[in-house]
Amino acid sequence: MSAPQSVAVPFLGGHAPVLLVDDVGAAVDYYSTVLGFKQDFLWSDPPTYGGVSRDNVTLHFAKADKPGRLNSARAAGTTTKADVNVFVRGIHDLYHDLVQRGARIDGAPVEQPYGMTNFHVDDLNGYRLCFGQATSTCKEATTD
Repeated sequence: MSAPQSVAVPFLGGHAPVLLVDDVGAAVDYYSTVLGFKQDFLWSDPPTYGGVSRDNVTLHFAKADKPGRLNSARAAGTTTKADVNVFVRGIHDLYHDLVQRGARIDGAPVEQPYGMTNFHVDDLNGYRLCFGQATSTCKEATTD
């Protein structure tokens, strides 16, 4: 009798949204310097693709084929307020850190009726990041 075969359980280990930009090197530098991410890589010279990460968040940047072409919610004409939602712990400390680094922030963290406290940052390309922390009334977003 042979030993039972183990069945592999699919596991999704992460993701990396790709944001179209005109200058990949400038985007990686901005996210590293102003938003506190770590440069993971730059591909080619001048860079046409690059990546950054901070804690469990990874973002990639690709050079737009046509200058000024963005894949942002705003460019698409949607009413959503963010291109990337980042779930955090320590929202107020993060806010103060990003203010000191010179990030373009729309205001202090605000507790929302849907159970999140959040604030928005506009990057140098016009993408909007929403940094949010679940309040006691919201169990959807966790950082564990």
